[in-house]
Amino acid sequence: MDVINLYPSIPQKECIEIVHNEMVTHSELVTSNPNLITQLLQLNMTNNFFEFADITFLQRKGTAMGAAFSPTVANIFMSTLLRKFLSSTSDRPLFMRRYIDDIFMVWPRNKDLDKFLSELNNFHPQIKFTTTQSDTAVNFLDITIYKNSNFTATGKLSTSTYEKENNLFQYLHFESNHSISIYKGIIIGEAMRYVRTNSTEEKYKEQLSKFIQRLKERKYPESFIYKTLRNVSYKRRTLYLRKVTKAKPQIMNRPKMKCIPPPRYLQLKKIIINEFHRYNLSRYCNQPLFITLKNTTLKDLLVNSKHKPTEEDGRTIVAKTKEIKNHQSHNLNVIRKAEVKQPSKCNHNRCATCQHFNPNINFNSTSTRQTYRIRHSFTCSSSNIIYLITCEKCRKQYVGQTTKTLRERIYHHRSSIKTGQRRYISKHFNLEGHKIQHLKVQVIDTNENTETLNKLERYWIQKLDTMQPRGLNVTTD
Repeated sequence: MDVINLYPSIPQKECIEIVHNEMVTHSELVTSNPNLITQLLQLNMTNNFFEFADITFLQRKGTAMGAAFSPTVANIFMSTLLRKFLSSTSDRPLFMRRYIDDIFMVWPRNKDLDKFLSELNNFHPQIKFTTTQSDTAVNFLDITIYKNSNFTATGKLSTSTYEKENNLFQYLHFESNHSISIYKGIIIGEAMRYVRTNSTEEKYKEQLSKFIQRLKERKYPESFIYKTLRNVSYKRRTLYLRKVTKAKPQIMNRPKMKCIPPPRYLQLKKIIINEFHRYNLSRYCNQPLFITLKNTTLKDLLVNSKHKPTEEDGRTIVAKTKEIKNHQSHNLNVIRKAEVKQPSKCNHNRCATCQHFNPNINFNSTSTRQTYRIRHSFTCSSSNIIYLITCEKCRKQYVGQTTKTLRERIYHHRSSIKTGQRRYISKHFNLEGHKIQHLKVQVIDTNENTETLNKLERYWIQKLDTMQPRGLNVTTD
């Protein structure tokens, strides 16, 4: 039995209440404040944004399938739902086990199964089930549970490995550039899975034979396969079936060597370890821990499931955290992008800012050479803004913010330059060969909230790389 589309079907408000109640009921298992966890869960479940066709959506129902908390939340929700249902019905299965949304059960012949399933599907308006019934065999997770030839005599069910029809068995190719331990791990891990999932040695050997053939197709040497498989034995099945909690290795106090594996990495590693013991360096520290980092692959360069983030994506993450009202009324909320007019001077006769105003709709970082697009309409009279000053003489830049108008802010900068005040902008434009006419300004961002404006200022200082010595900013505080 399987729940149809469990993750997107979970009602958010009901699920949050269930999780909170379960934490209160089993308080001895909860290590943190249940109210805090509930608030964090609500924040995550009700603010799941995603993008499709250049439109941003908000998920109104269910939980995100890729979120780390989703399986746990779904598990708690289903546990409570089934417990309530089973307590409300007189007909119950002889045996029932569940893994999140997959359910295996044994039903007594003298009971009405169709009635049970109908009641189950009508118990909750959003959670529906689909079933596969058989008198001889059913698939559950990665095993097939079936009646063996001696079932009548023993009353015991048997298991074998279940492989989905669309499984392409794309094991890591042996000619890939990876450590030999990775290939050994693949073989040992899969062989141990076959031991656990097959209740008879005959079925195990049958699966192992197919596995060996698939490895050969991925260019694994036959000698390497059989040598590695010596580490796995069906006779140790009882041991493999035990749930073993591995003690975490004490690695925090070991010196770490992190690198993208260079050519002959294993030889270099062996040399370092040999020299470590040769000079008895264990007197001073533990043996180094070697950590290999992932190198850039063709996939990294060529494949991207999402368009490359723009400056608007970055500043939206920083600035856009508004509460959405009545968010239970619809399934999706759509945020569309507005048309933007080009920045323009105010052209007032007495406006000194106009001579410094750059009306270009694009701006660029002279440090990183990246170009960005202005997403708002600005003039000399704009307030609550982030502005970018560029020195046309040496191309150094400064990011600032003000709640006043751009005209007032530039007036103060001009005044400090003319009077030679000991401020960073003033000192720069009073350097030899520099003039006040070299000062050009663009308004690049805006926000009515002062706290958010400060965050955006720090964001653009980092994004445009305007900290000294590459720029004119001294601090992001």
